Amino acid sequence: MSDQWLVGFEEVEELVDDALATIRERDGCASLGNRAEAARLTATVMTKAVTLTSKLDTLEEDLSHAIVTERESRRREGMLRELRACFEDLQIRIGGPGSPEPVVMPVETRVDVEEELDNRSILQLQRNLMREQDEELEELSRVVTSTKHIGLAVGEELDLHARLLDDLEDDVERSGSMIRRAHALAKAVYENSGGGCKFFLLSSVLVAVLVSLVILIEKTKH
Repeated sequence: MSDQWLVGFEEVEELVDDALATIRERDGCASLGNRAEAARLTATVMTKAVTLTSKLDTLEEDLSHAIVTERESRRREGMLRELRACFEDLQIRIGGPGSPEPVVMPVETRVDVEEELDNRSILQLQRNLMREQDEELEELSRVVTSTKHIGLAVGEELDLHARLLDDLEDDVERSGSMIRRAHALAKAVYENSGGGCKFFLLSSVLVAVLVSLVILIEKTKH
């Protein structure tokens, strides 16, 4: 799992590099006499400076609560000091070449920057909420699909049991019909035969009936 503090540090490093690139572009526009574009880029880099100030403070606060070794803590403190030095150089360069002190933004500019940051925060919050809703909908879709598959499997199982019950009912009806016929035949033989012969014939018929039933049951099993 990646270290969140180091991830945040890398993000701030990228923001500092981006802000320095914006200053170089601003200085190029100024040297060409494009004052309007230079002013726009100055306002842009001021906005980035406000964001960087907040992120640097967050990094420093998180570092004080980080659970790392003493050696790693010292290493990160050194990294943070170097990054703050780059940020201070960035603040000095915002005012243009030769500025001895960090630039302080006018009140109007700070208000515009804060409003822009608020708008960005609201937009990011909306995006996060939409992403969470999309994830919840995807999870719900997976649950519905899984439930549908289970329902189909249960339906197929019920159809199979219904067919087996129908087949069993047919077998029972056939067996009952055979028993009734065998019973009628045995009764007829008994009535039309003598005593010993009657017993012999009746026994033979019953044996034949039992054999037929066994054969039918075996067929049903297969």
